[in-house]
Amino acid sequence: MKKEFVLLIFIFLLISVSCNYQIKGLRQASVQVSTDGIDTESPSEFTFDSEEGVYSFSTDISDKESENGYTYWTVTGVNESIEFEEISFSIKKNTGTENSMFGILFAKEDYDGKAEFDMVLINTQAQYLVCHVSGQGITYYRELSGSAYLEQGFDKENIISISYDKDSLKYNIKFNSYDVFVFSDEREIEDFTGFGYGIVSTVLASDYQNENVVFEEIN
Repeated sequence: MKKEFVLLIFIFLLISVSCNYQIKGLRQASVQVSTDGIDTESPSEFTFDSEEGVYSFSTDISDKESENGYTYWTVTGVNESIEFEEISFSIKKNTGTENSMFGILFAKEDYDGKAEFDMVLINTQAQYLVCHVSGQGITYYRELSGSAYLEQGFDKENIISISYDKDSLKYNIKFNSYDVFVFSDEREIEDFTGFGYGIVSTVLASDYQNENVVFEEIN
C-alpha cells in the first residue's frame, strides 16, 4: 500500500511538472523599435534596439492576465528565396523563471487566416522541445528533452541554428554548432519564398515577473 501511495505521488508530480511546459495562450506580440537602448518598461512586447541590433523580451507582474500564462511570438524576418535560408540566433536569458521556454520560430505562413509555423524552444535548465503550431493546435516533434550541448543557467549564451535539406525535406537543429535533432515538417514545403521567422518567449502564470530574454540574429 505504501509503495502504491508513493507511486501515485510520483505520477502526480510528473504530470504537474509536465503541465508547466505546455505551450498555452499563443499570442502574437508587437515589436517596438528603440534607438537609445532596450526599453524594459514595455511589458509583454519585444523591443528592438536598432543601434545594438538585438531584440529583448521583458515582463513584470502587471502582465498577469491569464491563469495559464502566455507564449508570446513575433516575426523578425522573411525568407527571400525559394531555398530555405539558414536561421541562427544567439539567445540569453538574464532573469525570470528557469523552466519557462524561449527560442525561435520558422517556416511561418498564414493558412486560412491563421498563422502556422514550427518552433524550437529551450530553457535555462538545458532542455528543449520542437513543435508545430497550426489552427489545429500543437504537434510535438520532440517532447521536452535534455541536451548536453546547451549552456545551463541564467546569463548563458546559446546559439540555435536551423537549416534545411531539400533532398530529404528535413530540418536540422543545432545548438552551439552541434547537431541535435532532425525532423520533417508535415507540410513538406518546397518553396520558402515569403515564409517568416522570428522569436518566442513563454511566461508561466505563476511567475509573471522579471522575465528578460535577449535575442540577436547571427547573419
